[in-house]
Amino acid sequence: MKKIVLAFLIVSILPLISYSESNMSYFIQQPKGESMDLVPFTAKMVNLPFTIKYPAKWYVREEAARIPGVYLTQEILADRQNGYSAGMSAFYKEDYFIRKALVPGMDKPGKVAFRVIKWDENKQQYVEYLKSQGNNILSTEDIKLAGQPALKINYEHGDKRTCELYVKVGKDLIMISFDASKEGYENYEKLFEDMIASFAFKDDFKIIDDSTIFEKGVQEEVRNTNL
Repeated sequence: MKKIVLAFLIVSILPLISYSESNMSYFIQQPKGESMDLVPFTAKMVNLPFTIKYPAKWYVREEAARIPGVYLTQEILADRQNGYSAGMSAFYKEDYFIRKALVPGMDKPGKVAFRVIKWDENKQQYVEYLKSQGNNILSTEDIKLAGQPALKINYEHGDKRTCELYVKVGKDLIMISFDASKEGYENYEKLFEDMIASFAFKDDFKIIDDSTIFEKGVQEEVRNTNL
């Protein structure tokens, strides 16, 4: 992704900015302060089952798309196509996640489902997919994040370095990505690890018999586990 010029930080707390982009609504929250001290992410638009902390001087972009998510970035992200110099993105997908990949045994591109119900098989398949796209895999590691199994992948692609985490929650998947330039990544590495350490599930998010129950206000959403 292309780098963009660091935006001038706005000191005062300004109202949320609401946009609509290609039938996708999103909000941008201005920085909560001038420091790199970590503050909790508070959603204003999307309903995500987890919390995470981020630098007070960073911007927040929430997206209410088919896959709801959030961007926490060093500069304002009014257009995702421009990318950002350093930041984090996180998305929550029910049941499974699909990436374009090569169907095993075929030469033509197809769709391979990263199905959480086939966790061990598909997580290795995803690593092979990243390799097939010309990414330099630095490390892969099975970890626990907030008590749940997760796959952590560090890799380089072009002038960027990325740390991706795929967190298995019942039959759903949380995707988290930390990105910075290869040259400057070491300046953010400890920050990224501190942000990862701050990850926690909300009190109203429960995992029962490998399915998930996420209370939304006074209502409760229970997803069908008979896939």
